Amino acid sequence: MGTVLVEELGGGVSRESNFPGAGIESKNARLTQLGPYRQDNPPASQAATAQTLGAVDAVAPTELVAFKAGTIVGVVARSNADLTAGTATFSATKGGTIVGTSAVLSDLVQQVVTEFATPVDFVAGDRLGIKLATSVAYAPITADMSSWLMIRWAP
Repeated sequence: MGTVLVEELGGGVSRESNFPGAGIESKNARLTQLGPYRQDNPPASQAATAQTLGAVDAVAPTELVAFKAGTIVGVVARSNADLTAGTATFSATKGGTIVGTSAVLSDLVQQVVTEFATPVDFVAGDRLGIKLATSVAYAPITADMSSWLMIRWAP
């Protein structure tokens, strides 16, 4: 038997109905954006390099250790400046290895949400991060980059 919701209607009258509780939770109820992962002033031709989590200090962490299982469902990325040439590619990582579909910024796209066609599962203890790569023609090198992992935590 599930939870019973009792409504007091007044005058000593009440109404009881089944209340499914967690059964009414939507698919995205446990969805969160994890970050920001950041890198200021990335150079042109940068190979896939781990962004720092939360801060841009050299000593800031580049990965989060998952406290429970879940699924990476996408990447959100943005630049604080209008790119004038080239691309910046943001890739989710699990254990340092690139997974899923990358999010790409260009002179036409300054912020992007990329949902994975095939979500990537992870378990408690996996390290989650984002790597940023830039093309040869990438400009301006004064842009600051931020990104987030879209995570659905397991129930």
